[in-house]
Amino acid sequence: MTHWIKKTSNVENEERSEDGDSSTGAPGTSTQNIQETGIVTMNGQLAPKIDNPIDFKNIDLSQNYRAELSEFDNFEDINEVGDLFDEVEDYYSQKMMVVPEEFQPWDNNIETSELDERLKTNLVKGMKFGKLNALQIHSIPMILSGKPLIVQAPTGIGKTAAFLIPAIQKVIDIKTSNRAKYSVPTPYVLILNNTKHLADQTYDRSLLMVGMMPNDQCRNIDEVYIDSYTAGRKNQMKLNCDIAVATMGALQDKLSNKQISLSRLKLLIIDEADKMTSRDAFGCEVETIYDNLDDEVKEDLQVCFFSATYADDELGKDDDLILKLIRNYEETSKIWIPAMPGHITQKVITINTGYDSFDYIQKLNQVMKAIDLDLKRTGCSKEGPYEETIGVFVETCGKVNMVAYALQAAGYNFWPVSSKIDKAQQRINVNKLKTKKIQGIVTTNILARGTDISSIRHIIVMEMSTDFHTYRHRIGRTGRAGHGGNATVLLNPNHYRRQDQLVVINLVEFLHENEQNIPEWMAIFFNSWQEQMKNAC
Repeated sequence: MTHWIKKTSNVENEERSEDGDSSTGAPGTSTQNIQETGIVTMNGQLAPKIDNPIDFKNIDLSQNYRAELSEFDNFEDINEVGDLFDEVEDYYSQKMMVVPEEFQPWDNNIETSELDERLKTNLVKGMKFGKLNALQIHSIPMILSGKPLIVQAPTGIGKTAAFLIPAIQKVIDIKTSNRAKYSVPTPYVLILNNTKHLADQTYDRSLLMVGMMPNDQCRNIDEVYIDSYTAGRKNQMKLNCDIAVATMGALQDKLSNKQISLSRLKLLIIDEADKMTSRDAFGCEVETIYDNLDDEVKEDLQVCFFSATYADDELGKDDDLILKLIRNYEETSKIWIPAMPGHITQKVITINTGYDSFDYIQKLNQVMKAIDLDLKRTGCSKEGPYEETIGVFVETCGKVNMVAYALQAAGYNFWPVSSKIDKAQQRINVNKLKTKKIQGIVTTNILARGTDISSIRHIIVMEMSTDFHTYRHRIGRTGRAGHGGNATVLLNPNHYRRQDQLVVINLVEFLHENEQNIPEWMAIFFNSWQEQMKNAC
């Protein structure tokens, strides 16, 4: 369908954007080059050269991540009862589509639900759930029914709880009649994640739900054993594992070494399903694991998919791997929930430099200006304490360190998070952000999906990815759990004259759908492109 975009002239003429993807680094962003780079700050002074921006020689292990987890403020925000939560809930309830249409959801009152009493206590008292939301009152009974499920819902709506709660309840029900022991971990439930950060977050949430975290208000559900299979983690449960949270590489390694068995698998949950079922990402690995399952396991296996986006935006129904894993598509339940327009205020800042010029300094200055505006709005100083936090996204690990250290040199409390940083330090940096002990992070796509940090109220996309879905996931790190948020993207129009034009087209459509301002140059670009498409037909 054709969308004619109305030009908006009252838009800032400052902006930003940039290169590509991955965490492998790009020419000019290697460790050696970063070490030799001096950064010019806004006041014109040359910041000190960076000795080694990737090496954290002294990792701060003074914080007990797990002990503090149950005290994070963001747990109180997950299903917070309040005017804003109710407003968002009303929108989702009115706009969501559910198959089958006649399906009767649960009531949103956790106390009157059919869940185990211990699980109810942990949700209400330990995790501060006020009530179940629009997604959860549908997904929980759907998963407990045993039928396949495909969910497409906005980031921040509570998808993790939407599958963890029924997964735990399912294991409780199974183990009332079967407590057999095995020679290797043999889970009933397998939860697949695309990144270690997302897997760790899912694992930590699950431990809270079963009362395995330090929290006086939680009750221990001692018959449910949960373990995590990710790179560098020592498995805790040894032989007993009812729910396994895993990334693909670690799981494949355990399976190939016969250190885990899927012979009694009943429920497979695939989070970030668009990535996990894509042949360009993890689809082939997921298919291999499925193909190696026993026929009896496949026959009774329930598969559930959760994602904010799918390749065709039609609940993945045309994806051959999803169809293969589901087996019986006609019996599949489906939930589609649209994003709430305007819930995240998006702003484009234009960076006007020549195509081949180095616009990094202009972008950095715009990032600093945005940070200063947030500090002024919240009445905070650079040193803290902070009312809210910021996430800055770039495309490479090298750029993460360049930007993080440039911000630190200018006095801002921003820390880097990328795959080139020690994993223990990554967790500490994210923990500091969650508890507002730092103002922000600079990161790659390692934190673009699934990561729930409710303190983030502003996402700055300093470098735009060539995959537009990545933009949607990045800005989804804010506006979570019923709260609004802001997203700022820096674009250089000259970059898109010869390449990546579809990124601009998709962004214009997305801004239009969400009732956001569109810079004049982007409106002209879009309308010109539509004319070309019309003439080509």
